[in-house]
Amino acid sequence: MKAAETYLWNFAPREPKDGDDVQCPEPGCLAWSPLADWREIDIPCELCGDHPGLVCPVCYEAQDHVFDHLFQVRTPE
Repeated sequence: MKAAETYLWNFAPREPKDGDDVQCPEPGCLAWSPLADWREIDIPCELCGDHPGLVCPVCYEAQDHVFDHLFQVRTPE
């Protein structure tokens, strides 16, 4: 995934840049991985049909933007 494609999601302490690492917000995972390894999918929803989600490359759990997950971002060392 490219940084320009992340406009739907919330990041802290800043918006991601290409080459950054992102932390999975899934409590059982919390792994850091390159933004480029994340992928976008459509998540089925009973309320709206479907909406975009990000899939963690480590635990493969999808995180949608509707329920406002906060992703941590850092520049790799």
